[in-house]
Amino acid sequence: MILEVAMDLMQPRLVQRIVDEGIARLDMSVVTNTGLLMVELALVGAVGGLGCTVFATLSAQSFGADLRHALFRQVQSFSFGNLDELAPGPGQPGHGPTDGLFERCNGQADAPGIP
Repeated sequence: MILEVAMDLMQPRLVQRIVDEGIARLDMSVVTNTGLLMVELALVGAVGGLGCTVFATLSAQSFGADLRHALFRQVQSFSFGNLDELAPGPGQPGHGPTDGLFERCNGQADAPGIP
């Protein structure tokens, strides 16, 4: 991310160089060389952004996997008595306001009062 931001922050200075040294002095070599440098820096910034995206995705996937693992381990530590005492949450069949909502929306179940 730092690489990407650094490349983006260099662009205005290079535009200033094109205007002040290239266009004002009618020096096309400065305009051409600085323009090519800007393209190169933009490509380096794009590679930095791609790397940032890849590492953010890997980090998010690892966090989700660790969270699911910890939750599963915690649920598996409950005794059968604990599990019987726990009230079922919404979305479980017969225990919440959204029961069969998916099936009703897709016409897969006959819900009373819904055509």
